[in-house]
Amino acid sequence: FIYSGHLVNVELTDLIPLALLADQFLLPHLVQLCIEAVKHNMNKETALIWLKNALEPEAANIVAMAQVIVDCQKYIIKNSAEVMMLSEEWVTLPRKIIKGILKLDVLSAKEIIVYEGIVRWIKHQNTQRVGEGQKLKKGDVRDLIDEIRFSQLTTDDLLRIEKEGWIEESFLVRAYKYQKDPLLLDKPAKTR
Repeated sequence: FIYSGHLVNVELTDLIPLALLADQFLLPHLVQLCIEAVKHNMNKETALIWLKNALEPEAANIVAMAQVIVDCQKYIIKNSAEVMMLSEEWVTLPRKIIKGILKLDVLSAKEIIVYEGIVRWIKHQNTQRVGEGQKLKKGDVRDLIDEIRFSQLTTDDLLRIEKEGWIEESFLVRAYKYQKDPLLLDKPAKTR
């Protein structure tokens, strides 16, 4: 970059760390080139990697990182089913980022996909924790399960979810009641 003013042979996953270094060494043009490359190379893997990198404390002081976060969130919202079900990076994200994504009000994925994405993440986390003896259980992931809009699930979806055993009975009972008669519930079901 110093000689040419262009990005040459930079791995996509290295763009945010490179932008952080460029900011540290007062190379604003390089920061801008990295941010532009991020915008033009977004996919189901890089959106999650870059979101994770942009949320790191050392990135907080770079003004351009706010736009990276917004761009990544927009991509994830628009492609949430693909991100949750096909991205290898999804299952490696920290719980805090998963929860933040699930809280986005306008995810394009159907709620059954949101559920499957959560279960996919849980199963991967459990395979990583086998040696530690700290597998996640139903109650450990309630904060993630709370983000599912059960009122949007079909009866078939609920039956399948019930058989898998990840959801507490109280959630399922409430969802079944809502399907029977939405007016039976005291307060409305969660909506995004």
